[in-house]
Amino acid sequence: MGRGKSKGKGAGKGRRAAPPPQSLRHLLTRRNAIALWWLALLWWAGAALYPPSLPATRLSGVVFGGLLLLGLLGLSWRYRLLRWCLLAGGAVALLLFFLPGHDRYDRVALREAIAAAARRYEGCPVRADGENFLGIGPNGLVRRATLEGTFRYGLETLNPALLRRAADLWWRGLPAMEQAQRRDFERLLSGKTFAQFDPGILFPADIALYEASGRLLLHLGAHQWMDAGGERVAVLSLEARRAPEHSQALSIYRWRFLKARRPTGQAP
Repeated sequence: MGRGKSKGKGAGKGRRAAPPPQSLRHLLTRRNAIALWWLALLWWAGAALYPPSLPATRLSGVVFGGLLLLGLLGLSWRYRLLRWCLLAGGAVALLLFFLPGHDRYDRVALREAIAAAARRYEGCPVRADGENFLGIGPNGLVRRATLEGTFRYGLETLNPALLRRAADLWWRGLPAMEQAQRRDFERLLSGKTFAQFDPGILFPADIALYEASGRLLLHLGAHQWMDAGGERVAVLSLEARRAPEHSQALSIYRWRFLKARRPTGQAP
């Protein structure tokens, strides 16, 4: 009996001496959590800097952006002041984004904001499917300038409607002019050259579409257009009637949200 007991005790001691398996709790240390947060930040930055804006990169940007915010909140939870600052900032951002907006914004100021956003890309290398400073194409230039100018002006005027407009344009991308004419654009004219219409009808942020090539130009005002058709983005002046671009047929489009508001009581 004694031997059996001693044998059992020895076996029990042997089992207890075996190292316990490493649990998930031991892996999720603060140091490892910080390392994972930095890896997520690098992934998010890579997706943001990747020139083509694809649905996959936009989705990954949203997912990893949310994870970064949650991770930052979790890592800073022990610091009371920082924790409440993050919570308050997130609440203000959500309220500003989801509160009802209005359409009584200054169209002239918004057009100028979009033109100013386009000018910031002057000199950037041209890449057909690009949409940032590392490389941008004609469609990307129109899209980025419109959403950046709209977002900045929406923040300056605290107008949630413009913030949602910028977010929608970022998520959907630039729609094809012909397919989205009823929803997004108003076509001012088509089938004419620059020399055949009065430039006085143009406003900043209007878009010229060359019908043969599909090339886009963004109007800056004062006969100047932002062009991403060469090696680098440049300002193209079409004031001279002998410019080669005057001989090409085109269509002129205007964003519907940039149209002047109809006076109250006026028939449509």
